[in-house]
Amino acid sequence: MLPALGSSAPVYNLESGVRLSSATPHSILEIAGGWRLYFTRDNLKVLTATSTDGLAWSEETGFRISTETARLDASSITSCAVLPISSTYYRMIYSAVSSTKTYHLLSATSTDGLTWGKESATRYEAGSSSTFVGAVRLSSTTAGIWRLYFLQDENGDNDASDYGLFTATSTDYGVTWSSPTQIIAARFGAFAAGRLTNDKIRLMYTIPLTDGTTDTELAGVISSDELSFTGESPPQVSTGALDAFLASPVLHKVNSFQWRLYYGVQNYVSTHPFVYSAVTSSINVQGIDPATGFNDEPARTFNLYGEIFSTGTYAITLTKSGESPIAATSVNRQSDMSATGTFDLLFKTEGKWDLVVTNSAGQSQTMISGFTLTAADGRLTITDNLFKPLQSGRSKLDLITYKAGNIRIKIYTINGEPVKTIFDEYRAPGAITQYWNGDTDSGQRVASGLYILETLAPNTERLDKIIVVK
Repeated sequence: MLPALGSSAPVYNLESGVRLSSATPHSILEIAGGWRLYFTRDNLKVLTATSTDGLAWSEETGFRISTETARLDASSITSCAVLPISSTYYRMIYSAVSSTKTYHLLSATSTDGLTWGKESATRYEAGSSSTFVGAVRLSSTTAGIWRLYFLQDENGDNDASDYGLFTATSTDYGVTWSSPTQIIAARFGAFAAGRLTNDKIRLMYTIPLTDGTTDTELAGVISSDELSFTGESPPQVSTGALDAFLASPVLHKVNSFQWRLYYGVQNYVSTHPFVYSAVTSSINVQGIDPATGFNDEPARTFNLYGEIFSTGTYAITLTKSGESPIAATSVNRQSDMSATGTFDLLFKTEGKWDLVVTNSAGQSQTMISGFTLTAADGRLTITDNLFKPLQSGRSKLDLITYKAGNIRIKIYTINGEPVKTIFDEYRAPGAITQYWNGDTDSGQRVASGLYILETLAPNTERLDKIIVVK
């Protein structure tokens, strides 16, 4: 069962041309001046190609590893994944099928990424001779823990509709692994794995069109703990045809903010897939924290989060029909996944505001009703709530309201009898100052004693005491 949909994933734009012909991509390793792509052809050998731009790839001579008689990879090598242990040492985990058709996960090491030596130990062996194990992908944390994801048939009959997602971890760079556990039930297709800047894991996996059985689309799931995944929308890549299917996607971070997705496309006429690519280019704003504010805040700081936040300047604005836009100040890109800034919300109109984010390249994204502004409660300050009218004393009443509406300020006796209406008008948000010198509506002086000040205004209802002394 696939995870329920949650956040929206970045959009991948298809790139023209074919990256490699007759190849199934599996893993990419950063090298001096570019990248090295590991791929298979005919499931007999792992080959490589290099590129300086991620678009034009040149195959390297020879092969990295191949099937060998009398070894557990005698029949075929179906997938592989490579991670660096150090700047000059690498380990490959690869899935293989023996001459007896048993499925295993094996390993090899290299000091240059080209010449590989197979290790004798078996990293994982399927429990049944007919159980599929393959589509391996690796990711490493900053703490050096390796995470392995792979597909395995749930029912032992090697049916792609029964493939589920399994995972294991290693604390010694892939030498020993924890017992694999299943984390997503069937049907889960071929997939790519990428670790984001915030340490979340994204998997891009192949799925069929509605009511179809052929994997013709790529969708995404994401996890903050590497185990529990939430679905993302919409599907990122589609062949748009039932006579072609997607195979073996690979995720690769191109620079400090962009991702490139490689994937195989194969129709039923050809025997090999062609490798195509798609790249993220537009900002992907997923939310703002906090997503609410009060209009008594002249400096409301916020964190904008999402993906594909390129380097450069950003304009972050709140807009609302009929209102002047609220432009953020002190905007600072923190990473490819976040930016901070400050909004002046003072006396702005309450309600839903659209969040508009524009980068220095002119790319813009709008989150409809992305921010909610609430009118703050009014604030009343009383100066001299005990005064002597005969000595020119009076109470000063400073009221600030943050929502337009009627304001009424009245004085009552302690028995509730009206004494004086100090103010009764409709006002826009803002401040007013009023005074009471101890007189009535008719201009008479009140007797000494305790009086009640009633203030009724937008988001404000209060009673206060004022003492008059002769």
